[in-house]
Amino acid sequence: VAAGKSACKEGSGCQVVAGKSACEEGGGCQLEQKYPGMVKLHLTYDEPLSHLGPNHGSSPDKPDATATSCVAVAHRRALKTLNYGWENVVEGKAAAKMALQQRLNLNLQDVPMAGVVTRLTHQKGIHLIKAAAWRTLMMGCQFVLLGSAPDGNVQNEFENFAREIYAGSDVILVPSIFEPCGLTQLISMRYGALPVVRRTGGLADSVFDHDDDQEKAQAAGMETNGFSFDGQDEAGIAYALVRGLEKCKGDGAWWGRMAARNMQQDWSWNRPALEYIELYWGAAKKS
Repeated sequence: VAAGKSACKEGSGCQVVAGKSACEEGGGCQLEQKYPGMVKLHLTYDEPLSHLGPNHGSSPDKPDATATSCVAVAHRRALKTLNYGWENVVEGKAAAKMALQQRLNLNLQDVPMAGVVTRLTHQKGIHLIKAAAWRTLMMGCQFVLLGSAPDGNVQNEFENFAREIYAGSDVILVPSIFEPCGLTQLISMRYGALPVVRRTGGLADSVFDHDDDQEKAQAAGMETNGFSFDGQDEAGIAYALVRGLEKCKGDGAWWGRMAARNMQQDWSWNRPALEYIELYWGAAKKS
């Protein structure tokens, strides 16, 4: 499901598309792994979907660990290649957004895009996702949703599309009711998309609100990296989502800095491994 206010008649605010490439009938997308943490995105013609995703847990101090390669459609048959990492995330994500807009037949507008990649279950906050979709459209922004399916064949067909959404979206929504760990918010940061999450479980541990969590982030040795909310009502998700979209729309320089910073954050096992070693060493000395 893709939605953009300008994509439909005035006031309707919604467009539904089902797998058709914006380039031409039969178009597709291919993602392939090249190096740890590096994804090469192709917009192709008459090719099946295939995907080997990025290693979101790779360390940013390794070569190409945060680099993403995106190939965007410049004209009907011409492809423009743009490699992006944290150094040129603004240009890279602009190309990825254009490719996503073209694939979904959305207007090619320079407006914020909110993405959701999730299982459509109660745990993932379906009612909050619905509220976020309409709020996004009311703000004149675009909204893209990819939901998983219990049918394995259907799931495999659309799973590849997730990486395009991460690359093309400005913010990724994760409004889970409960979430023991959560990978979506970590993947989104590796693609330079700012996470908008409900404060619960692993989401609360890894996403630090830009306005409210400066001290918490500093105590964890991190920096603020997204937007969070409490509660399970529409007002809660609106509080976080609106701040994220308005920042993206009104302060592109700030958004670029935040996206670049997120791409450099280390969510590998480097730091936890050291903490475990210190914990075990301390326990061993007491025994």
